[in-house]
Amino acid sequence: MEFKYAHTWEENNFIVKAFVLDQIASPDTFNVSINAEDEMLLYLQDAFNGDRNRALVEYFTSGKEVMNRVTSIINWKFQGFANVNSFLDFACGYGRMTRYLVQEMLPQKVWVSDIYAEAVEYQKLQFGVNGIVSVPAPEDYPVERKYDCIFVFSLFSHLPERTFLPWLEKLYSMLSPNGILMFTVHDEVLLPPEQVMPESGISFAPLSESRSLSTDDYGSTWVTESFVANAIAKASNGKAFYHRVKRGLLIQDLYLVVNDPKLDFSTLNLGVRPRGFVELCTYTRHDEITLKGWAAETSWTDEIKEIQVLLNGQLVQKCKPCYPRYDVVEFLKDQRALISGWTCSFYLDPAADLSKELLMVKMICGNNVERVMLISLMEAVLLNLAILPPETPPEETPPEETPPEETPPEEVTKPSLLNKLKAIAMASKEILSQ
Repeated sequence: MEFKYAHTWEENNFIVKAFVLDQIASPDTFNVSINAEDEMLLYLQDAFNGDRNRALVEYFTSGKEVMNRVTSIINWKFQGFANVNSFLDFACGYGRMTRYLVQEMLPQKVWVSDIYAEAVEYQKLQFGVNGIVSVPAPEDYPVERKYDCIFVFSLFSHLPERTFLPWLEKLYSMLSPNGILMFTVHDEVLLPPEQVMPESGISFAPLSESRSLSTDDYGSTWVTESFVANAIAKASNGKAFYHRVKRGLLIQDLYLVVNDPKLDFSTLNLGVRPRGFVELCTYTRHDEITLKGWAAETSWTDEIKEIQVLLNGQLVQKCKPCYPRYDVVEFLKDQRALISGWTCSFYLDPAADLSKELLMVKMICGNNVERVMLISLMEAVLLNLAILPPETPPEETPPEETPPEETPPEEVTKPSLLNKLKAIAMASKEILSQ
């Protein structure tokens, strides 16, 4: 089977290489290939209005964040990946997390499963893992073995009620006696205002980011904890025990299901869960660039120590969240996110080549946990996020009162950052008009 790629290492993408070198423990063995049909990357490109580099960075960043949560759980339950003999990533997609998983486990101990046969074959080729093509009906799913760990990210957040419990039953039946099942859901707190939560505790809407699956089978789902608890009890015939982690993975709640009644969930430490975004880049005056955004540590066990702004790998400014953002409170559905707004300003040399200046913005939490919010060439940042200062005509001054100052020759030829920004903006308008 031949595959088309959205990204490969041979592309020599400066942004991706900067991320890998800064954020990956073993960059030499990290696989950055992404399939052209990867719906998560396609969704991110749409979310970032076609900004491919920002989508790529968020793709790798979110994959790493998911892997960090899984690693914390594995270390708590099994004391490390070395003690896990079989890991199933169900509804795996094209390998956003698998590329991280195979850096911790032997590929022979990893199984991936998805309804897209191409996604399974792609992961088998790229990462050397075992693959199982899934089916629409859970009763038809081929059960080959038991698994110590079954991970299901963002599947139950899309299933209608008629398949929610059957799939949970099937996956639980594939769990080894000492295993753990991890799955995520959209909690009822995320329910849009126009949606109503019925007494059953599950609300479904035929809407999703999938470009090919039927929205009747794969839409958007919100559930109450009581619904999930009852589903787990039915799926396991009352044998299983569960633990809920609010916002355990990105904005979704994470449920952990085990058979051991003596397992102490209070000792589980998932670590900090930073979330944030760079929203605006403003050119002010005297060649000063101002970045604005928000950042919050959503485990609420720590705080954002600082926001770091780096230019070509050098720290040029840092700050902390310091002003209220009511929209972030609404987005995260948590009042503790109120003081999450931040602003950072730094000087940018007008003579700099904007097509070569690499900007990185990241948040730092306790234990030096990092989350990258932005990696981009300065030119792209200014093109996509910048607000230029308004045109203000100079005040007329009689020559005899205020003669114009003489400008040294070297300053005459010095490029103006404002002119560069205007040129970039003009170029973008020409591109859009074609």
